[in-house]
Amino acid sequence: VRSSRLVVPPSTGLGAAAADTALAAAVTEGLIGRLAELLPPEIGVIARTSAMRFRAAASVADVREALGVDYVLEGSVARAGGEIRVHARFIHAGDQAHLWAETHEAPIDELPRVQHVIAERIATSVSGQLRTGATPAAGKSVPPAAWESYLQARYLLSARLDPSSEEIATAVELLEEVVAGAPDFALAWSALADAVPRLAGPAPEINARSRRAAERALALDPGLARPRHRLASLALYQEWDWGEAERQFDWALSLAPNLALNHHSRAAWFATQGRHEEALESIDRALRLDPLSVVLHADAGWYLFVARRYEEAILRCREALELVPEHRGANSYLLHSQLALGRVEEAAETARRLLVIEGAPDDLVARATGSSEAAVEALRRHRLVVLEADYAQGRASPGRLDVARLDLGDEDTALALLEEGLESRWGWIYPFLAVYPLLDPLADEPRFQRLVDAVGIPIDRAEATATS
Repeated sequence: VRSSRLVVPPSTGLGAAAADTALAAAVTEGLIGRLAELLPPEIGVIARTSAMRFRAAASVADVREALGVDYVLEGSVARAGGEIRVHARFIHAGDQAHLWAETHEAPIDELPRVQHVIAERIATSVSGQLRTGATPAAGKSVPPAAWESYLQARYLLSARLDPSSEEIATAVELLEEVVAGAPDFALAWSALADAVPRLAGPAPEINARSRRAAERALALDPGLARPRHRLASLALYQEWDWGEAERQFDWALSLAPNLALNHHSRAAWFATQGRHEEALESIDRALRLDPLSVVLHADAGWYLFVARRYEEAILRCREALELVPEHRGANSYLLHSQLALGRVEEAAETARRLLVIEGAPDDLVARATGSSEAAVEALRRHRLVVLEADYAQGRASPGRLDVARLDLGDEDTALALLEEGLESRWGWIYPFLAVYPLLDPLADEPRFQRLVDAVGIPIDRAEATATS
């Protein structure tokens, strides 16, 4: 079967109420997830991040041109008494021919089954085959009120590309109420496992809550890919269990080979091991499934920076900034790469842009208009002030503050902060100790080497940097 791709643009909610909008969004997201699990790897399913950029009014031709897809699944959702009605139209993007259309009516708690049936029809239409072992996710016997709350929570988390902290907190509260009243609702536990890490607060406590939800979801439905991915991420970032992280990432990929998130996160594991080419291949696979994701484009730049391929990192960061010019991550990785190449004037321009993006005080922004060195220094000072305030409130890990201190040449404090965070295992930086270029000033310090040994990274720093 030749390689092809399909996209599910946001479904249209035919009712005027907010609940109908949430229902339509949930149907779209659920179909994308179900297709990612059911379709064979050679049929790519465009991720929600990219699909959300096309509303119902977008033409099939526009979608095809932007995403390079072969098929489009359009849909509409309505309520009919106590049931939902889902209408699906499967279209060949090349000639815009309607291959088939069908309507399904069912109680709301049978939504996973409806999504499964539609996904099965697509799989047989496109490839003539269905991945074995995939069954509808658990949801039956869940009270309708629990389903409504679950759909509302999913809507809060996915209606916008960057939900607010208030929306995330409300979604988590709704999901906790759902699982309290419907403890066998696997999808709600899975959503809770993904939502909790987006809350602000000390990572150890948040990670523990996320783990409990993921394990409960898998106990109810072992075929769910997202809670498996959550356990893989916890093994990598909190437990530093490289073998377990690899096993769980591979398991998640086997359950959903078309889920961009799985390939994106797998890249992190490869990078921590100094396997930079494989990390970049994973990011590119994720981008094939989510081509309009600014996060993926920016992270491609970050992984090139980690591999010390700075020229390429700059190019990929600029691709991300074409999508979202004010994206903080892409601008930050661009800055680091420019500084690594000694391009101080270019770095100063990026630093000035970041000061505005990050809401620095006017006097600091004005001060940055001087020399190139002053602009970079102003950004570093601003970030240190913000991070120290967050650290004092328990919102930032010692590892994040460590890099800010290191940027200003304070190596002793940076080491002390890294040592402080080691016990609580709080901070994304620890798995990357052997590869992260910004830690190079500490590489020859015995205290730093003891930190690398304590984390247990199975590659020494010299080897990691030599293979980049």
